[in-house]
Amino acid sequence: MTVPFLDAEQATKDLVNGLVALVGAGNPLVKGAHLQILHGDFVAYAEIQVTGGGAALSAENPDHRSSVTFLVRGRTRESAAGAAVALANALEAMTGAGSPAGDSARCLVADNVTAPIYLPEQAGPRYQVTADLFFRAA
Repeated sequence: MTVPFLDAEQATKDLVNGLVALVGAGNPLVKGAHLQILHGDFVAYAEIQVTGGGAALSAENPDHRSSVTFLVRGRTRESAAGAAVALANALEAMTGAGSPAGDSARCLVADNVTAPIYLPEQAGPRYQVTADLFFRAA
């Protein structure tokens, strides 16, 4: 029997950081995705929080479903909003072809992607994007 579960936080981080049109200098999500809040320069990045999950569909389809919240922060409200919109669009564009999520998984598809929601906080501008990611262990 294939075990469906995997380290969804790491797989999500690897997935997002592998999106070369989204992450890196000159792109909207400059510092990529992380598992914790970064301190210092508020260049746009996403903090990953896995909020749920389970076996995707059934024993016949043993994929891992993760409900993920992305908290996208930036130096300005405009940079955070731009990064959150770009992330939501990149997730929405994922299809069943599968995208690499590190060495141990592939993300088959993103579903239930929400539009960015502004969540002001004292530390700086922040937007929230949520999605269900369907992973298959490699």
